[in-house]
Amino acid sequence: MPTSWSTVVVYVGYSYTIAGNQINISICYDVTPLLLETELNNDLFIETSDTIEYTINLIAYSKETGICDTFLFETSIPLSVGDFTEIPDNITVFPNPSSGFIQIEAGNHKIIAVKIYNFRGQLLQTSPNLERNISDLESGIYIMALETESGMISKKIVLQK
Repeated sequence: MPTSWSTVVVYVGYSYTIAGNQINISICYDVTPLLLETELNNDLFIETSDTIEYTINLIAYSKETGICDTFLFETSIPLSVGDFTEIPDNITVFPNPSSGFIQIEAGNHKIIAVKIYNFRGQLLQTSPNLERNISDLESGIYIMALETESGMISKKIVLQK
């Protein structure tokens, strides 16, 4: 008999339209409570002009009912040409998987905020601290968004109690 369940989030696919400087993306995930864990594949490639400043309107759906119709979250992200410079990722999160306490080694980055999201896009915790107690969360996979002076870096973290 299993002692704990994990939520498996499988990337199903995406579709998009471009209207002027608006990129509208719909992403679908299959969210299922299982004992297994899986990687998310979020490699989206959208060919755009390198001279236009865009706004990305992102809507995520879940395939819980067999079709991709359950709303998860929606967000808009303004982008400029300068936003596409790559941020060196020398940030380490450990231990990962964790049983409840994690530390962040930021390298040469100044961390402004650390935010923990579930795969439904819900913000669960926010703090500037590089040592985090996540033991109040359920076992599963989370996204840690690290806001730095250079931009955002995300890390997948696994909580196993």
